Parts: sequence; structure tokens; C-alpha cells
Amino acid sequence: MTRFVFWMLLASAMGFIKLLALAYAMPAHDYGQYLAHFGIATLSGSLMSAGLVEKTIKAYPRQWVTGRRRAMLTDAVRIGRMLALRFLIAGAAGMVASFSGLAAITPHEVIWTAGLGLCTAWLALLASLYRAVGSQTALQNFSWWRSAATLAMALPAGWLLGWQGAIGGDIVANLFGIGIAIWQLPGLYKDDLTAPAALPEDSSGTHVDKGHHQLYLANLAVSAVTMVDKAWVSAAIGAALAGAYGVVMLIPQIAQLLVNVVVQHIGPLVIKFAHLKQRDTGKVSAVGLQAALLAAFSLLLTVGALVAKHLPYLDHLFAKFAISNLALVLAGLIAAGQIYSVIEFHLIARDRERDVLIASAVSGAVFLGLFAAAAATHAAIEWFIAAAGAARWSQVWLLRRAYLYRA
Repeated sequence: MTRFVFWMLLASAMGFIKLLALAYAMPAHDYGQYLAHFGIATLSGSLMSAGLVEKTIKAYPRQWVTGRRRAMLTDAVRIGRMLALRFLIAGAAGMVASFSGLAAITPHEVIWTAGLGLCTAWLALLASLYRAVGSQTALQNFSWWRSAATLAMALPAGWLLGWQGAIGGDIVANLFGIGIAIWQLPGLYKDDLTAPAALPEDSSGTHVDKGHHQLYLANLAVSAVTMVDKAWVSAAIGAALAGAYGVVMLIPQIAQLLVNVVVQHIGPLVIKFAHLKQRDTGKVSAVGLQAALLAAFSLLLTVGALVAKHLPYLDHLFAKFAISNLALVLAGLIAAGQIYSVIEFHLIARDRERDVLIASAVSGAVFLGLFAAAAATHAAIEWFIAAAGAARWSQVWLLRRAYLYRA
């Protein structure tokens, strides 16, 4: 487990280094453009799923423990083709809108958004397949190669060609990661003597399909906070300030990377234990412990950022984007709130997608209201960060309330 966490954190660190290096090297306006377009492209990956990928989060671990491995692969191929078709249609519609003047978008923006969005959706689908297996080695290899490719391709492309080059590098790197993931799959899903016998269809849990539409809507609501925020800040107070907002929000993003590493391991285990009606007694799955560790980590991140603000070479980045101490402290509070991902998996395992949807909907509503107010008054970025924090912690409070009630 320790080795797995180390390599997964290393893979996550590469993504952070890419964003930090691009922020250091690119003009503030160009970096803000990159973050805004990256967020929109990533959101399109969630939007086009329409529940297909969300369904696999719970269904694949349950199918794995009941021996339905071939059915999982067949289903994943079907979903992958459906996603490609949806993005092809959406991309064609975007091109028509661009050339006819119906929308203020360029053909390049359509290509980058559709390309990165499709890659994001495919990677989410592959992640479900990998989490279901539970192979730490395969998952860390997949994550490491993908992150290394992103750092190697997106960073120099961004330096040389600006935000469009960075997006193009992200697409090429993601395609490389997808290729690595597909290459490893046959070895993970081969039939062997240790595989459990497949259960009859009517005894394997017919409730597998329930809740994925609620989870899809919940993901869209959360995506509004994490993917549209930079584009909104850019439209409201300028791309340069959106770049500053994006640099500050790297703090909660680092925390989210750590949480994702933990979730990759314990999420499928929680679902499998719940499906087999077994009790998970492992301390690593305890929400309270994870929340305490994340809070401590977030505090270290915040203190580290405040110290880095006065260090040679790094101080240039903070001065370039005019980042205040208050903005860093507010970002640290958001970082601690990333525990929401862990709580969600515990609720999903208990078929409580409805609770996840309610919490996400409230969070999205808080975000929309407060961000609209900040945008209307052309407020400083600290107000936008505070709005994102209020949205996140309203979600955490509701998820915790539902978890304690169902536990």
C-alpha cells in the first residue's frame, strides 16, 4: 500500500508540476485562457457521458466480484464507441456554429474542446475498469505513464505555442495514456482458476443500474464548481485574473490529487464489501481518519505556499499574479473540503446516490449564486475563492450528515 501511494503521488505530482511550470512560463492572460478552455473541455467529458460512465463506478466492482469480467469489457467497448459518436456529433455541430457565426468560437477551439473532452471521458471509463480489478501495480503504471507523457508533451508545447499548444499536448499525452491502459487490460481480465464463478443474472444484484443518472447529475453540479469557475472568472474580471485564481486553486487541486489516490484504492473495496454484505473493518477506509489526515495535509500546503511566497525564484510567481495571503488561506480551507470524494464512495456503496445528488445540487446552487454576485460586482479573486469554498463545505456538511445517518 505504501509503495502504491508513493508512485500514485509521484504521478499526481507531475500534473501539478506541469500546471505550476506553465503558470511560471506563460503570460498571465495566456495561462488564464488555458485554464478556462481546459475546464470547459473537461466538463464536456462529463456532460457527454449522460450517466454511461457514472454507471460503471459501482457496476464494475460488483460485476468483478461476481465473475462477470467479459461482460465488463464488452460493456466498456460499447460505452467507448457511444462516447466517440456523441463527441463526433457535438464537434460537427460546433463546426457548423463556428463557420456560420452562430457562436463566438473558432474551429480550433471546437477541435481542442471535443478532443480533450473525449479523452477525459475515455480515461474515466478506463479508470472504472482498473479500479474494479484492484491491481495496484497496473493502476500505478497506467497513472504514471499518463502523467509522465502529459508533463513531457503539454509543458513544452505550452511554452512554444501558448494555450492551444498546451491543450494539444494534453490531448496527445492522454491518447498515449489510453493506449497504455488498453494494452494492459487483456492481462488483467484474462480468465483464470482464481476468478470467481459468475453468478446467475437474477442473483447478482439487479439494483446495480439504479442511481447512475442521479450520480451523473451530481457530477455535473460539482463540475460547475471545479471546471467552469475559471472560465467564469475570466469572463467576469479578465483572463489575467483568472490565471491568478487558477494558481491559487492549485492548493485544493493538490489535495484532490491526494484524495484521488486514496479513493482509487478504498473506493472499489467499499463497494465490493457492501455488495457482498461484508463489514470492512480496515482503518484506512474510516472517513474520520481520512478527514483528519487531509486537514493536516491541507494545513501543510497552506503554510508551504505562504513560505514559498517569500522564497527566491518562487516569489516571482506570486508577484506576477498578485496573490494575497488571504487567497492562499481560503484555498487551504477548500483543500480540506476535498474529503467529499471519500464520503461519496461510502454512500454510493449503500445505493445512496440520492444523497450525493442532493449535496451536489445544493453545492452547485451556492456556487452559482455567490459566483454570480461576485461577477456582477467585479469583485476581487478572494471573493470568488470564498464562494467556491462555501459551495464545497455546504456539500461536505450534507454528505457527512447523510453518511452518519446511514452508517
